Amino acid sequence: MISSTRSYDPCVEEVSSRRHDLRESWWVALTLVPLALTGWGALVYAGVRGRKRSWVGFGLAYLILTVVGFGLAQVDSMNGLAGAIIIFTWAGTFAHALSIRRDANERIAARSAPSLMWAEERELEREEALRLVARDPHRARELGIGRPDRHGFDGGLVDLNSAPALVIGRLPGVSSSLAHRIVTVREEVGGFSSLDDLGLVLSLDGPTLDRMRPHAVVLPRD
Repeated sequence: MISSTRSYDPCVEEVSSRRHDLRESWWVALTLVPLALTGWGALVYAGVRGRKRSWVGFGLAYLILTVVGFGLAQVDSMNGLAGAIIIFTWAGTFAHALSIRRDANERIAARSAPSLMWAEERELEREEALRLVARDPHRARELGIGRPDRHGFDGGLVDLNSAPALVIGRLPGVSSSLAHRIVTVREEVGGFSSLDDLGLVLSLDGPTLDRMRPHAVVLPRD
């Protein structure tokens, strides 16, 4: 009887990995276009997709050198210098792209991961929610910001003046007992005016408040 299970071959796996890496490195080919016409674009692409400002900066610097080189080429007496600048830029973009290729591919792959993209979207939502809270807290409350237990735009935040203990307990640094204490005390005092007010009333230390602060809001009560 012949088994249909495929055995693991490290050589085949390595070849497959190399092919994948080469496919992901297509942008390096931009540096092979003669006379550095598009080489600068490879660095800019890697920098933008990989979120690396220095690579974008190098790409723009290579673009400037390319423009300067071709500009000088229009002056007959400067042909030697122009050629040197163009050849230097062409070789420089190629060597630079090769040196960052692996790091750039890893960064680009990481930025394309679904979980990371979701996290970035949530971060953008949280920033937008915080701007709305600062601009119009009453409107923010109406939209459901700070209430992930309800259907609406919670913005990745928790409203300490209205959310139930179960939701408050999800905040960093907040235990179940502290969450229930927050709910109990806020009903006794009629709500908090700010996170610092909450910390003062409940005698919370600075580190606890700092862990809560990025994801907690205190919206006005009815």
